[in-house]
Amino acid sequence: MATPTDAHPVPPPPSSPAGPPERATTASAPLFSASARHRVEVFSVVCGPIFTVCATVGWVILAQGLLPFDPSLSADALAAAYAEHHSGIVLGCTIMLIGCGFLTFWIAQLGVMLWTLEGRRPVLAITQMLGGLGVVAFVSSACCLWIGAAYRPDAAPGVVVALNDAGWFTFVLTWPGLSVQLVAAGLVVRAARDRPDRLAPGWVGTYCFVSAAVIALVALPAFTKTGPFAWNGVLGYYVPLIMWGISFEILSWSMLQTLRRRAAGGAEPAAAASVAAVAAGSAS
Repeated sequence: MATPTDAHPVPPPPSSPAGPPERATTASAPLFSASARHRVEVFSVVCGPIFTVCATVGWVILAQGLLPFDPSLSADALAAAYAEHHSGIVLGCTIMLIGCGFLTFWIAQLGVMLWTLEGRRPVLAITQMLGGLGVVAFVSSACCLWIGAAYRPDAAPGVVVALNDAGWFTFVLTWPGLSVQLVAAGLVVRAARDRPDRLAPGWVGTYCFVSAAVIALVALPAFTKTGPFAWNGVLGYYVPLIMWGISFEILSWSMLQTLRRRAAGGAEPAAAASVAAVAAGSAS
């Protein structure tokens, strides 16, 4: 006997296509045009000098970074100094915090440019970015502690001393992240020094190594309150700070020149094409 199902068979569901064709197109299409991407990259590089301006105006001039308070000051004297420079410290450290936001763009851009040179498994590029983000986190934390020390001019001197010391030790004793960042960048720069799409000449990588070694001197303020190795001393503060500043500006200039050459040539570096191919393969 025929059943209703036999008499009126249920039509099979319409066959679905093998895969949405727009998926592959969307995955492989760039999010920005070449000109828009170039503008984003140039802005990210320029964020480096913007950070320098914020650090100079905010930290060096307003927040007494040029002449740090002597670590050997008594609690009462230090509290009085913070009360005297209350507005400058709070405003200056706030400007420095804003600068750290711009620094994040610069770190990411340097990481991408190192990545295009390093190609697959870009361990050094990722290490540079992680070290740089650590610098942003620790510098931001130090600024918050210094703002806390200046926030209440009538605070107990012992509280001011504790916040001031914590801020300085957060600022200087976290040097390994900065040194690792410079070493990672220097290794890639040196390895790519003979390539036409290099980021910078080989000597820039060498200078990064030297800066990374000199910056290690900022570990010494934990052992002394006076002399050249204190956090207001020549070797414990000024020389490492100047060395880092020079390496930062050299890398910024090299990054900008690389983007200009790339725009003039109208082509991405060869390694960037391999990275894009890997990314497209992963997305498919």
